[in-house]
Amino acid sequence: MSIKQNKTELFVSISAVVIALAALSLSVFEGIETRRHNQIRLQPNLNFERLYYSDNDRIGIYLKNNGLGPAIIKKTYIAFNGEVLDEHLGDAGWRYLDQHYQLVEKGYKSFWYTKDTLITVGDSQSLIWIDSNSDKVMQNKFNDFLNQLSLTIVYESVFGEHYTAIYFF
Repeated sequence: MSIKQNKTELFVSISAVVIALAALSLSVFEGIETRRHNQIRLQPNLNFERLYYSDNDRIGIYLKNNGLGPAIIKKTYIAFNGEVLDEHLGDAGWRYLDQHYQLVEKGYKSFWYTKDTLITVGDSQSLIWIDSNSDKVMQNKFNDFLNQLSLTIVYESVFGEHYTAIYFF
């Protein structure tokens, strides 16, 4: 074998290694970018909405997932008149407020999420409401109540990223 042939084989071998390393680097980069794209593509976005007049016969506060992926509830908080109640999962926060402010007696209705509840894309849920056919006095009292209320929901995406939705007036 000649020296020239050895140099050629060495050059071909080094070229093959460089090409393989470049292909490996590109594959790793594509994997990272694909994961990042999927995280963005599946990002939840919970939004509170306050409806004064409604087509579905309810006036109140709604929570809707306007994101592109499901949201998983982790913590929820209710505060009233500046007083932050302890972390409440389930209806405990509304029950506490009902005991002190007679919500049910006033005709208010409520729903609250429990830990690890999955809210899919486009889902909307009434959190506290009254019927839209209630008299104006009741609607005004209800709006005054809502003006003293703040709600916080801590949630995460299917990738474990944490987000917070806050409602207050």
